Amino acid sequence: MTEKKRYTFELPIEIYDQLAETADQNGTSVVEMLRKYIKLGLLATQPGTTVLIRVGDSEQPIMLIL
Repeated sequence: MTEKKRYTFELPIEIYDQLAETADQNGTSVVEMLRKYIKLGLLATQPGTTVLIRVGDSEQPIMLIL
C-alpha cells in the first residue's frame, strides 16, 4: 500500500461547487480532481516548463506565477 499524508483545508463554497460540478461531469470525485490539479500545478511550475492553453484553434502560452 502507498503511504499517504492527510491535509485538510477550506475552500470558498463557490470554488467547491465548481469543483464538484466538474468532477461530476468527468465521472470522478472531488478528491481525485484535487489530486489531478495538484499534480498539474507541480508539473507546470517546474523550471523550463511552458504551459499552453488552447481555446478552439488558438494557442496561448501562459506563465504561472505562484
